[in-house]
Amino acid sequence: MLVINESVTNGLGIYPQILTVDASGPTAVHNIQTYEFGDAHIANIGSSVDPAESHNVSGGPGKTCGFVISFANNESSSGYNKPLIMCMTNTSAIVDVYLNGVTPADSKAPIRISAESSKEWHTWELDRMLKSTEGAVKLTGTIEFSSKTPIDDETDNMTCVIVDQATFKLAEYKTLSLNEGFVEAAENTETRAEIGGFDSNRLPLYYSHTGGYC
Repeated sequence: MLVINESVTNGLGIYPQILTVDASGPTAVHNIQTYEFGDAHIANIGSSVDPAESHNVSGGPGKTCGFVISFANNESSSGYNKPLIMCMTNTSAIVDVYLNGVTPADSKAPIRISAESSKEWHTWELDRMLKSTEGAVKLTGTIEFSSKTPIDDETDNMTCVIVDQATFKLAEYKTLSLNEGFVEAAENTETRAEIGGFDSNRLPLYYSHTGGYC
């Protein structure tokens, strides 16, 4: 007999776990530490040289400006699995964006989150579960501005969002192996539906010269 004890309180679901069961004994009891789907929230994006880390960056042709982004999982007793940090920038005015302490993961960006016209997403992965008990994560990075294309310092910005990754089953999972039939991703790759915890809020970092740091 196999007995599994677990519960879900937020009604959103949990991240699956794989158990290895020893069938030689009469009873196997597993008390599982499950993590319910969390709720990521971006608290702040600002210049990394601003003491308050809250002001915009003073971008311009040929400049490289530092920034900091802080986010957390605000849902109690939950997790947010391998968060994708996605930041959208202008394709002509921005050469590249770099983020420290995480892994570039453009190939994992969900198709359901499309970029605006003349913009593109830069994506990185925090390769662990972000638990609600650990507090905020603060990451630093840099924005490299083009030396040729000016920016509109009143409207142009970098907008970021945090996206969860969860496991879903393919339609033909019964005919596939466990690893093939159950896939971890930031969306259902067959239907493009959102899975796991909800996407976070979106927060912009403006490049305005007024009150900016770089």
